[in-house]
Amino acid sequence: MIPSVKKVIRAGAGTGKTYRLSLEYIGLLLQFHPAGLHFSEILVITFTKKATAEIRERIFAQLHDIIAQNESGLLLQKNLEQFFGLSVSENDRRALGDIYADMLTNKQQVQISTIDSFTHTIFKTIIAPYLGITDFSVKTKIDEPVLDELYRSILEDADKLAAFRSFFERSELKKINDYEAFVQSVIRNRWVYHLIKSTEGRRPFDAAAIELDTLLSEVQNKVGQFVSELQRCVLQDYSDKKPSDVLIKDYFNILKEIDNNLQLGNIAAAFKSLYSDPALLARHSSLLLDEKKNVWNRGRVFKGVKHDATREHLFELQQLARQAVADYLFAAFLLPEEKELFEIIEFIIERYDELKFRDKVFTHDDISFLTFKYLYDPELSLIDRDFIANAFYEHLSSMVRFVLIDEFQDTSILQYKILLPIIREVISGAGVKEYGGAIVVGDEKQSIYGWRGGERDLLLK
Repeated sequence: MIPSVKKVIRAGAGTGKTYRLSLEYIGLLLQFHPAGLHFSEILVITFTKKATAEIRERIFAQLHDIIAQNESGLLLQKNLEQFFGLSVSENDRRALGDIYADMLTNKQQVQISTIDSFTHTIFKTIIAPYLGITDFSVKTKIDEPVLDELYRSILEDADKLAAFRSFFERSELKKINDYEAFVQSVIRNRWVYHLIKSTEGRRPFDAAAIELDTLLSEVQNKVGQFVSELQRCVLQDYSDKKPSDVLIKDYFNILKEIDNNLQLGNIAAAFKSLYSDPALLARHSSLLLDEKKNVWNRGRVFKGVKHDATREHLFELQQLARQAVADYLFAAFLLPEEKELFEIIEFIIERYDELKFRDKVFTHDDISFLTFKYLYDPELSLIDRDFIANAFYEHLSSMVRFVLIDEFQDTSILQYKILLPIIREVISGAGVKEYGGAIVVGDEKQSIYGWRGGERDLLLK
């Protein structure tokens, strides 16, 4: 069994990433050509056409130099031995000569392309025919007439306009430009909404069946247990102190508003009034859910080893109370907001897609999203248990055994989702392919495609 190749190369500026990536390419040819690797089975992904041209040129130049045994070729051989432990023999040079000649003759089989171009190929070859699209064009941004028609659809639908108005009035979006930016952001990031809708979100309860009164009763129950115990412990050990000494300032101020004559003996009653009022819960939600802020003043009460058990007990009750409050606020305020927001998003996406499929003019973001969406569609059978199925390669010119990705810090999550099944498949080892692998090269300090969703944490993690 030949082990799979898995490399993450974090190379900084000026360290010759293009040189290293092209050397990795040649290293794969040398290491695996005896096992039958063909150059067309190595997929190199870049982010710009310029980078594509540079890597292609570098690979051809390095192959030529190694075969010619000139000064650059001898240095390359030393680096191949240093990086990969590969000693280039005369037989290896002859094999590289044959590969080089084949690559010159069949340049169209050298798979070096931008991520957009690779995604475009999948869309054109597999997804578009499935969707019944025989002809389409690609533009860098959405046509203004399409946006105008989309905005008009919102304005002309009284119900939708009312929903948008209600949402925007509660938001911080105050200008026409803000509304336009919001709509375009929904379009640009609709893959996020697709992931949310297609993933089982973890809820603390059944959102469809829950009763708010039930959750509020649970808040009162858990909070009651906590504040009653807090008051008992305070009166037991700190009866000489004032409420302002026992409670942190933020909680003291809230309770003082509820009970202007706040005493140690009625702290629990004041707390119960706070947690029984939905309006007060909403107004003070950031404080009530802040796990960094304790209710009691840790600098003044329950200090020292003798109070360890009391502190632990109160912490546990406080956490249970806080969780009950979180559940209630989530159900009472966030779920309705989420429902309304999702309805707005669905309308924007559905209407936008109607217009795009009517005109058959797509942006690169459109093609990336549609490729991602239908790549995972069970009806197409392109992915089998998170791996690329044979059906995928039947539509493309050749299999992929190695994936090399340049400037990986600029890969977006959407692009990664498209590449991930291929990566999983090529590094999976025996049972799928005899050999394969993935090599990514990047520098998190040079991330420049954040505006297109570039996610440098993919490289870091």
